[in-house]
Amino acid sequence: MIVYGCILIRGVFVEFFVFVARKLRYPALLALSLCLGLGIGLSCGSVMLHRALLADSAAFFLFRPAGEFFSVYSMINSDNDLIRLSGYYSMLDYGHGDDAFLMERYSLERSDTVKRTIVWMLGFSHGSGVAKFLTDSYADSSGPIKGQILKSLSRVDPGGYRDFIRKNSIKNGLQGM
Repeated sequence: MIVYGCILIRGVFVEFFVFVARKLRYPALLALSLCLGLGIGLSCGSVMLHRALLADSAAFFLFRPAGEFFSVYSMINSDNDLIRLSGYYSMLDYGHGDDAFLMERYSLERSDTVKRTIVWMLGFSHGSGVAKFLTDSYADSSGPIKGQILKSLSRVDPGGYRDFIRKNSIKNGLQGM
């Protein structure tokens, strides 16, 4: 039954195109109009897609790196500690973690949890000033932050970590954490 239906439909389409070709008497004109319609449709679609995604529109913030920057910037400057924490993790995920920026933000933060996260992020850095910043921040930090500073310092500069432990008479180093 389905086979007969397919044959019938195919026959109707063939008869339709034969009828159109006989009526127009210009098959080349038919082919030209089909090609022009296809070309105009593709070009209009391309222009519309370009304007919707790449031009100055609301979609601009959804599909460009500016959208990522804008969302991370909004989260980092939030009054809510958890949203700020999410912003710092997003920075790390997107690869926008700048050492100087993180060190500046550490001094501006009020929350120990967020400060500890910033110190953790600095522990994956290879910048030259990070070890000095961590050692300078140690004295003014609370207990959990001190432990994270020691862990980060051991990753950033193992030799400097041993010297810092000896110099400040810290017993057991990371074993005591």
